[in-house]
Amino acid sequence: MAAPTFTDPSKDDADTTLPEKSTFALDSTKFNEKDVTAVVDPTTGAVTVTSGTDATQGPVTIPVIVTYPDGSTDTVDVPVTISPLADADGDGIPDDKDPDADGDGVSNADEKIVG
Repeated sequence: MAAPTFTDPSKDDADTTLPEKSTFALDSTKFNEKDVTAVVDPTTGAVTVTSGTDATQGPVTIPVIVTYPDGSTDTVDVPVTISPLADADGDGIPDDKDPDADGDGVSNADEKIVG
């Protein structure tokens, strides 16, 4: 995800420039999604989200604390959508964990060797 921008409500919804040396962090007290990991870059505010097989699909909100140089803070909610993990053969095992991702009876390792 790209670094966040913010809107100053006193300025007709115009994007404003974030003060230099602002920092970002995940508000872990408000984030407890099952099998979802969110990492917030402390310098840019970019959010990286990964999910596992037990994650609930659909919309998730990532709460990010923005700390300004003067010490004041805001919490910004970053909306993301958890999509189903790839499962090419439909066996319920995500491709990255499936020893035979395409379900043809030949293991991924053997297919890689053969080409």
